[in-house]
Amino acid sequence: MKKVLFATTALIATAGVASADITLTGSAAMGLTHANDQTVNDVELDFNIVGSGTADNGWTFGAKVGVDNQVNGETGTATGPAEDATAFVSGSFGTLTMGSVDPATDGMGIADAGHQGIGIDDVAELNKAIGSADVNWAYSVNGLSILVGYSSVNEDTSARLSFDVGTVALSLGVANDRNGAADTDTTTAIQASTNVNGVGLTAYYSVFDDDSANTETDSFGLAASFALDDATTITAVYGDNDTATEAAYGLGASMNLGGGLSLAGGVGSAGDDTKWDLGLNMSF
Repeated sequence: MKKVLFATTALIATAGVASADITLTGSAAMGLTHANDQTVNDVELDFNIVGSGTADNGWTFGAKVGVDNQVNGETGTATGPAEDATAFVSGSFGTLTMGSVDPATDGMGIADAGHQGIGIDDVAELNKAIGSADVNWAYSVNGLSILVGYSSVNEDTSARLSFDVGTVALSLGVANDRNGAADTDTTTAIQASTNVNGVGLTAYYSVFDDDSANTETDSFGLAASFALDDATTITAVYGDNDTATEAAYGLGASMNLGGGLSLAGGVGSAGDDTKWDLGLNMSF
C-alpha cells in the first residue's frame, strides 16, 4: 500500500530521539455484492495513522491506530469505526507487538475470489484463528520465521513456523482457545505455496479439535492464480470442510487501473448459494 506522508515530527528537543515520523495509509472499496438472491451496495473504508521512529541504540518502534467503516446496502447502516490500536518495538530480539493483534494462525490460508471476497476462503479456513491475542512476538533468521501469540486475558496461545524449502514455502501453525481449565479447543494447520510455470498455487489444510464435544473437523482449500498480462490476474479458489453440505468454489479476476485503483470481481458457489461481487478497490 502506498504511504502518503501525513506529518513529520519536528524532532522535539528531547535527548534520545533519533528520528520519528507519522504517516497516513488508507484503502477503500465500493461495489456490488450478491448473496442469498439479493444484490446490495457495499462500501468499506480503512485508514491507519502510523507513527514510527528509531532509538539511539538502533531499536525501531512505532504505533498504529485504525479507523474502519463499512456500509452495507442490505441493512442501510454503517459499522465502525473500529479503532484497532497496536504498538511495537523491534531489535535483534525480534519484534514485540501489543494491542489489537491476531492469533498467529490468522495469517495462514488461501486467497478469496472477487472484489471484497465471496467467502470461498471462509469454507476452507473454518476455525482457522480460534482464540484471541493481545501480544505477538515475531523473529526471522535465514528464511525461517517464528510468530507467537498470547492473550493475557484468556490465556489463549498460538504459534506459526514458516520457512522455504527450495521452491516451496511452508507454514505450520497451531492455535488454542482456552474455554476453561479442562476445555481447550485446538486448530492445527499446514500451508504450502509454490509457483509452477507462472501459476501461483497455495494449498491449506487444518484440523479443528473441539475438546468439549470430542470431535475433529477437517478443512481444506486450494487457490491458483496467474497473470494474463501486466495488469490482469485470474484467481480460482476451492474450499471444503467436514461440516459443509458441499464444496465451495469460485473464479475471480482483477485489473490494475494504475494510481492505486483496481477493478475486481468474482463468482462462485458456497453453502449451496450462488454468490458474486464486482467493484473498485482503492489504495492511498
